[in-house]
Amino acid sequence: MTGQTTGLVVRRTVTVAATPEQAFRVFTTGMDSWWPRTHHIGSSPLKEQVVEPRAGGRCYGLSEDGTECDWGVLLDLYAKAAA
Repeated sequence: MTGQTTGLVVRRTVTVAATPEQAFRVFTTGMDSWWPRTHHIGSSPLKEQVVEPRAGGRCYGLSEDGTECDWGVLLDLYAKAAA
């Protein structure tokens, strides 16, 4: 990436057979179990996909070389569900 963009919002709705709390938990604390290793923005292969399940939590990829690539910040929508 050569620049940084701000002010963009991505919204997507998916219906699943789970409570909002269950879906939030799988999406956040379980993200590394389903995220494709080929989809990352780091220069080194992806070691782990991390979402800190709290309001203000970081979303980032941890590369095999130890670098971290931030790609988002968790808002407060369902952060209480992971507590």
